[in-house]
Amino acid sequence: MAVVSFVIPDSLYLAMKQAIEEEGYASTSEFIRDAIRLLILLIKKRQGELANLNEQQVIMEV
Repeated sequence: MAVVSFVIPDSLYLAMKQAIEEEGYASTSEFIRDAIRLLILLIKKRQGELANLNEQQVIMEV
């Protein structure tokens, strides 16, 4: 496990907070972890690496 610190623009922070409330995430950390998993999934799909994997398998690997 790693600890990461970064700065985001206010507009992105507000959009994130709204999504957290609307989707019912328990915490900002949970939302960010899910967002990173989805980004990795999108990148792998774009690269064509998911030919034999379903989305849940990829998410569990991340």
